[in-house]
Order: sequence, then structure tokens, then C-alpha cells
Amino acid sequence: MNHLNSILLEGAITGDISKDENGIVTWFLLATQNKGEITFMKVKALDRLAEAVSEKGGNGALVRVVGSVRSRQVMVRDTVTTDVYVKAEHIEFRPKKEQEVVENDDREVL
Repeated sequence: MNHLNSILLEGAITGDISKDENGIVTWFLLATQNKGEITFMKVKALDRLAEAVSEKGGNGALVRVVGSVRSRQVMVRDTVTTDVYVKAEHIEFRPKKEQEVVENDDREVL
């Protein structure tokens, strides 16, 4: 059996984008909405995706992320816990909704 681990999320970047000192890894929180329920998912971007997120992303930026679900063990207050996140493989920056009608083909794909 082939185990598929692929996810597509659309939403808005919320809060600050954190990046390492070399700009090779960025983390951001993506807010998605489904039937009125808002879900927040951590996203990890590497290399050129990390650079693009640092340059073009920011609080409120609309994005489409394709990636895989990952987990890691982290220490929080002397307790080991599991942290679940999406490792981005593709990020598309989408125009703001007001602009989408006029500039529908003005998307940037990485």
C-alpha cells in the first residue's frame, strides 16, 4: 500500500514570520477557514521558499501551500510534546480579494 502524505491549504499568514539567521528556514502560522471554523497550522518553508515568504509574505498575505504533514518532538517546560506542522513544497502568493477580480492572473507561483 502506498501511503500518501500530501496537503493543500489556502489561507492568510497570521502574525510574524520567524526565520533563522541565514534566511534558509522560515516558520509562519497559516489561518484557514472551513464552514466558519478557523484553524491555525504551522508551516515550515526552506531555501528559496523561505526567501520568498520573507520577501512577499507578511501578516494578512493570502497564500496557497502544498506540502506534507510532519511532526517532531519538542521540549516544552520539561515535557516532551509532539509538534505537528506542514513542510511546504510549493507556495503560491494570491492577490488580495479586492484585487482578485481585476488582476486574477497576477499570481506568483514558486
